[in-house]
Order: sequence, then C-alpha cells, then structure tokens
Amino acid sequence: MQKVVTIPKVNGYSLSKINNDLSGFFKDKGFYVSKHHPKGVALIQHYSKPLSKDYNFDKTYIIQPIDGTTINKNHIDYINSYDIIITPSEIGKNIMAENGVIKPIITIPNYYNQDVIPNSFYRKSNKFTFYSESTGIIRKNIANLLKHFLETFTINDDVKLVIKTSSDRVNELNSILSDYKHRPEVVIISKHLSDEDLESIMSNIDCYICLSYMEGFCIPIINALKWGKKVIALDTEISGYGDFLNSDNAYLVDCKRIPINKESESLLIWGEDSEWEEPDYEHYRLLLKQAITDNSKISVDISRYSKDNVMNEYSIVINGYYNFNFGDFYLPNDAGSNWLIDNKIFDWESYINEFISELSSEMNIIDVGSHVGFTTCKFSKHFKNGIIYSFEPSKISYSYLIKNIDLNMLDNVKYYNLAVGDKECNVGLTNNDNLFLNEIDIDGVDVKMITIDSLKLENIGMIKVDAEGFEIQVLRGLDDTIKINKPILFIEIHEHKYNEYENYLKSINYKITKRLGEYNYICKYVDLTDENK
Repeated sequence: MQKVVTIPKVNGYSLSKINNDLSGFFKDKGFYVSKHHPKGVALIQHYSKPLSKDYNFDKTYIIQPIDGTTINKNHIDYINSYDIIITPSEIGKNIMAENGVIKPIITIPNYYNQDVIPNSFYRKSNKFTFYSESTGIIRKNIANLLKHFLETFTINDDVKLVIKTSSDRVNELNSILSDYKHRPEVVIISKHLSDEDLESIMSNIDCYICLSYMEGFCIPIINALKWGKKVIALDTEISGYGDFLNSDNAYLVDCKRIPINKESESLLIWGEDSEWEEPDYEHYRLLLKQAITDNSKISVDISRYSKDNVMNEYSIVINGYYNFNFGDFYLPNDAGSNWLIDNKIFDWESYINEFISELSSEMNIIDVGSHVGFTTCKFSKHFKNGIIYSFEPSKISYSYLIKNIDLNMLDNVKYYNLAVGDKECNVGLTNNDNLFLNEIDIDGVDVKMITIDSLKLENIGMIKVDAEGFEIQVLRGLDDTIKINKPILFIEIHEHKYNEYENYLKSINYKITKRLGEYNYICKYVDLTDENK
C-alpha cells in the first residue's frame, strides 16, 4: 500500500512552484501525493491554517517563511498547532523562536533549479545591466529601487535596468519614468514568463538588485549567485537571504529599522509593533556605481541550495522520522538505518544511562564522531547546564545531525563539520556518501581536520570518541585538554586494538575501568605515581 503525502494547493507563483516540485519529488519516491486527502504519512502545508479535526496524519508540517520582527500571537498559535515547522532560513527560525514558537523548527532553504536551461528570450546587452524581479507589492520596494536608479544615472551613462513585475504595477512605474526626461534605458516586463525565460534574463545581466523592506528568502538572489552575478541587497538582520549573503559575495546597503506599513502588510501575520528595514538610498546609489567599476568576480558555494539537495532535505524530514526514548530523529529510509535501529541504539542507551546518571549536569562534553546525533542528544538532555561540543566529519551524517539537533530543540550544542586528529590538515573520508563506516583517510583532502586543543575548550567533564580506528590520533590532539581537565573518557576500542589503546591510555595516566557493550570502554584518570607507591 502506498504511503500518502498531502500537499494542499497554495496561491502565489513561487509557493505553487515549490509545492509542484515537492509533489513530483515524492511521487518519484513512490508516494501517493494528494491535494486534499485527510490522512496519511504527512501533511505539508504552506502557511499556517487551523488544522481540520478530520485530519489524521503521522506528522503535520508547515512551511513558513518569516521575516520582520514580531509575529501576531494568533499566527503563532496556528504555527504551534503543527508538529514540525519548516522555514527557509536560520534568521526566520530565530524570529519564530523569539516570538513564541515552541515546536521543532527545521531550516530547509528555498532553492535554484539546476536543470533549467535558458532560452533565447533575452539577449545580453552591451550596457551594464541591472535587474530586479518581484510582484511589485509595497514590501518589495520596487518604486524606490527605480526612482533612485534614475537619480543616479542619465541617458549618457552606459547602463540599463530591467524590471520584471506584475501588470498592476506598470502604471506606477511608468509614472515614475515620466518624471525623468533624460533617463537611462529602463525595460519593464509584466507578462508571464517561463522558467526558461527568467533564466535567460538572469544569465545575461550583470547585477541583481533586491531592496525589499523584508524577505523570507528571495529565490532570485540565489539564482543570481548561481550565475556568478553581482548582487546588491540590504545588510539585513531580518530577511532570510542574510543566511548566505555577506560583504564577501554582495554589495550590502546600509539600512535602519522602521515600523512596517500596516496598510500594505497583513497584521494577521505580523504584530502591531513589527518593523522592517529601510535602505539608506544614498548608500544604494554609491553601490550602483561601485558595482559597475568593480572588476572582482563573485564566487560562492551555493551547492546546498540546488533543487536536488533541497528536495533530499525534505525527504530526510518527511520520510525518515523515528521516535526513541531519548529523542526524535531523522534517518535515511534504508537498510543501514534499519540495522542501526534493530541492533545498536537501545543497547548503548541503556549502558550510557549507567554512568552519566552519576555525573554533574554542569559539565561540558566533547562528542567526537557524533554521527546523526544520538549521543549528542542524550548528552545535551542530561548535561543541560553544560555545553556539548559535537564533531562529525561526514557531510551526510552532519546534515542529519543538524536536523536532529533542531528537531529535539537542543540549545546547548555547538556542532562542527570537521574531522578531529593530532594535527591540522586536510584528510579524506571513506564511504563519504553514506552514514556508516566513515574512516579517516590521511591521504585524502576532502575534509578539514583540526586538533581540539586548538579550540582551548574549558570545564570538560567527559570526552566521547568513536572515530572508526582513529581514536588515538584524536586523543593526541586532546593532550592539553585532557591534562588540564582530567575528564572521563568514553572510547570505542575494537578487540584487535585493545592492547595498543590500553598502553596509550597508561602513557597519559588513564586506566580502563569498565566495559560497556561490545566495543565501548570507560577510562578514568589515575595518578599512577600514587598507585605504584
């Protein structure tokens, strides 16, 4: 019997496009996708609406972009009625948490479609071409974008501005144009364009502009970066593109917070005292000129924001949810996860309980080889007054780790996508495309390796190391940390390496005191000079 995913219809071009892409993705994965089926594996709803009493889903998800500063309390209540909230930016996630969202918030970004090929709709101009696309609603600030462009350039400047907007904004923009008799070239496009048409424009312009007062994400900016185009946008604290734009990859306009326009923006979403950001238009005009004269190339890794990668993130969240005694987790729906669940998880949870129950909740903990976050979650909940430093070198395991930290709402974890060893260099990782048996390859270069001593972490009460045979190198890079803190060591030791590890531990005044399960050992500091007296 097919699993059912319900994705209701939604208004708006970009939201409908995401829903269509999600529907296609889950159909390809073998799901039955419906717009209105009242029960199934998951309901994926864009924007919060009261949940029907007739619904019967394993999990309900709301995709909620958010910007601004304060959110209407009723809207927060609607959001909290869903099991899991998905938002496209860390900035939006923080805004929701600050405004009272208490359910798990998972960040899954919007995306660019790497498969769309530009057609010949728009030809590259000999003039330096600026471009902006939006619906033209007041929040998008397209009128001021145009007005100050016209204040900056004249017909004598070798520049051009292309604006893609909705048909109901054309008269307003033409009225602005009529005030500037010696204006530079401006092209306003209001008809419906295909994805290929839009790609044709973006691939042939020089600089993309976004002066929106606030944005949940701004997909065109990601498209511009994909094509290596320059970007002018606000130096924002409340718009989602602040996750990936910075002064190294964009021209950021100074801005200040002002009250939102209550006539144009729905107070069903934003609070009465919410603010948005107004650009410093003089600075904007300076950056328009700088973008033309600056010959530097924009280079930024935006691979996370490709459609394929983002759809896989949705698959993780929707298709791989598990509930255990010690937390909720996302895992891939494959044989490896089934083995992990059947053979390992519950074993180690019982024996971890044996020894951490006696330890102070104030301790800071180092978790090397965090995998998807099982031990990190367990430690975070027990050592709730300490900090958990979580290290995982595998990119795919790390992606699950982050989502599981979010899912369990852990606020005392600092996590690093790094290998850990006895020197700082780049190393490789075997099986880097799956979750299991990721061993360090010292001849590789894919992963950055550090020593934990270089971080100078303090008040460390316990160190867990599961590094697939690389444990001694990890400990050597912890030499100063261990000498200063004398923490408990919780280490994986395979039988064929037991003597080697035991001898090394003796050399740093540690003794194996207890075996837990098949391969895990508790080691404690022992003053061997006293012991030998």
